[in-house]
Amino acid sequence: MRQPLCLELLETRDLPSGGLGLVELPSPVAVMNWYQAEVRSFVTNIADISSPAQRWDPLLVGTWYVPSANLLAYLVGPSGTNLVPIQDQTTFQITSAYDGFFTGETQVQFTLPTPSGWIQAPPLQYTLTGLVTPQGQIRLNFTQAGSDQAATTGVGYMEFVDGSWRMTMQMASNSTPYVTHWAYMTKETSGATPPTATGSAPVGMPSFDQWSWLMNTEWMLADAELLGSQGVGVFRIEGYDGGYFWGEGMGPTPFSVVGSMTPQGSLFLVLTPAGGSAVTRTGNLLLGSGGQWEMLFRSYEGSPALGAAWLLDLGSLDSKLRQF
Repeated sequence: MRQPLCLELLETRDLPSGGLGLVELPSPVAVMNWYQAEVRSFVTNIADISSPAQRWDPLLVGTWYVPSANLLAYLVGPSGTNLVPIQDQTTFQITSAYDGFFTGETQVQFTLPTPSGWIQAPPLQYTLTGLVTPQGQIRLNFTQAGSDQAATTGVGYMEFVDGSWRMTMQMASNSTPYVTHWAYMTKETSGATPPTATGSAPVGMPSFDQWSWLMNTEWMLADAELLGSQGVGVFRIEGYDGGYFWGEGMGPTPFSVVGSMTPQGSLFLVLTPAGGSAVTRTGNLLLGSGGQWEMLFRSYEGSPALGAAWLLDLGSLDSKLRQF
């Protein structure tokens, strides 16, 4: 007999990358009501798996690809500025999965603009290792064969979208310039062919524009690693396209902001101080208990760190929301 679908809370986004540590943030301090996502169970018979850790194993093995709607990615200059839209078809060939741990290979195919038109760069090959928790949260590592470059990390979660299970993933590469990309990674089915990067200028999908009101908003930022334990900064979002946004800020030192926001509000940030090294953050955008929009995030690579940002111009936000 088929088991009914059920809903369950995900754990907070403390993936196996180390604890958050003890980090003090400037006021306001009521920012720790971390967002909880939901996920359906796909297991039709609970007897089919021997432990909760194995719940995703049957689904994982196979080929996962970027759907046409998510081919847009951005190439970002060394200082976190001069963003260039590109196309990125990434495929995961997952060959083994046990207790949520999985391995395989990844191929990345970029299509890039040049003075002579759009060209496809040679494909890049990576070794893939990953973990998905019983509650559906994902962490991936991509290691390029024959390269001394540090592994690239992606974060995300299993999500049921448009009738199929997806890996909703966000990442930024460990390169200069770097590539940032978010996508509903989709499992290949029999007879299906993953779309190719066509060589035309990519365009952000209108269906991902529910966060376009972020453009021209200003935010107060607290991030102990970037700004110091007592430091506060302000940044302005100056551009938005298909879930990606970017802008510049000022604190103890100027900094740039590049990020992505999934339709469900999962936040990914790259904060780059002038003359310094970028820091990466993952978290959520949510409406706080006081009716104020908040970005809550933490580091997912390097030193443990917490941060938050609060919308400064609510009047402007209200007028923008009425347009939708």
